[in-house]
Amino acid sequence: MTSPQNPKYSPFYFLPNKKFALLWHPKCACTSASAWIASHVEGFDDSKFSSQPRVFLEREGYAFDSVDNLARLCKDGLIKNLVVISRDPLSRMLSSYVSKFLLRSLPRRQVVIPEVKNYEAFAFRFASACSASDVFLHGVKPDMAATSSVDDLDQALVQGRRHGEPSAHRGDLRGLSLAYFLLFINHTTTNAWGLDPHFRPQIVGKHQFQILNQIRRVAESFSILRVESLDDDIAQLSATLELNALKLVGNKTRYPDGWHQSDSTDTVLMPTEELAKNQLVPSKKALVDYLASEPGVDVMSAFKYDYMLFGYAMPK
Repeated sequence: MTSPQNPKYSPFYFLPNKKFALLWHPKCACTSASAWIASHVEGFDDSKFSSQPRVFLEREGYAFDSVDNLARLCKDGLIKNLVVISRDPLSRMLSSYVSKFLLRSLPRRQVVIPEVKNYEAFAFRFASACSASDVFLHGVKPDMAATSSVDDLDQALVQGRRHGEPSAHRGDLRGLSLAYFLLFINHTTTNAWGLDPHFRPQIVGKHQFQILNQIRRVAESFSILRVESLDDDIAQLSATLELNALKLVGNKTRYPDGWHQSDSTDTVLMPTEELAKNQLVPSKKALVDYLASEPGVDVMSAFKYDYMLFGYAMPK
């Protein structure tokens, strides 16, 4: 298993009988994508693994996480059709911020994270890194005070243990706004490889960009599936490559009663505890308008290779 902090980390699914590989990333409809891939594997029981098809693919040996494995399989002709699933970087980071620090959707309920103060381990580490950093926005930065580790939390709330760590942590997080969240990720002092994949670009830096370009030139075909048009893209690709065409259901964050999205740029600067108090979720429009109102702020600079490869319009 390759550590997510290793520059060789590049998760993908491989279907040998189809000579097909799908590169995926967190917050890019990865649950839907894994269900689509699993539908091609004999023995997949949708009723049993519908919420965790990744578990099935990992158990059966169809999940890989090293760019070296990807390059070798393409070079040996075992992968002829290489596909990557992508998402507009602003939408992806907004989704990460909301689902990891504000609202968590469970099968039967929604959790307001600032109220329960339970954070997945990787989200806790991110907030702690912000708290310990020298990165300030308008003279302030977030503060994370740990209260305890959580070994046995509602399993729907967490994605599992990593490297033997507790599943989650309890902590009192204050001051983490969406604006600061993006500033920290894109700050020149932040090591993107040190961040969890939920909080970093899909393509981390020039070196990874060059490696992926080398690999795609070896493969017979290279395609991009966009979250924004995922059903249509999969239908078209499936017809071309004789794959299963499925109507996918995204793992979309639901809002509790009384909550709503706001287009106000003020919400981009509100910390999570204030958003929770006012039952507000910043919209993408609010984020785009906020960035437009901050001249000279190159807030998405770390994502420039995502924009280059996937063709999304970079915010001005």
